Amino acid sequence: AYCLIAAIECLLMALAPIQKKGIVVQAWYPLGGRGYTRELLENETLVAIGKKHNVSAAQVILRWDLQNGVVVVPGSSNPKQKVSYISMTKYPSGIEYSL
Repeated sequence: AYCLIAAIECLLMALAPIQKKGIVVQAWYPLGGRGYTRELLENETLVAIGKKHNVSAAQVILRWDLQNGVVVVPGSSNPKQKVSYISMTKYPSGIEYSL
């Protein structure tokens, strides 16, 4: 969990100055991509946040990206997964994830 939190803190420090310049940040394969997805989706912290809000770890990741102004481009060959990614935009706007 510490590694994940440290990575997120670094990302947040990098995002602000980039976004202030009007640069749009994109997350291609925000769920890890080939060979790395399981590591993210089984992360204890992300799973715990998901359980608290009755959503998947993938939805937590995507929602966090969107909340922080990152354009997400998740890929999946599974139609059910695509629907779940889209449905995360329907969460109540008051829910915010923080790590």
